[in-house]
Amino acid sequence: MVVDGIPVETDFYDVSSSDVAEVNVLKGTAA
Repeated sequence: MVVDGIPVETDFYDVSSSDVAEVNVLKGTAA
């Protein structure tokens, strides 16, 4: 997972939904 452009070692379920403003799914060369 990447948070504010920084890769982090955490599981997505550890992040509170109230702390998330936007979700982007990167595919292909953008990932």
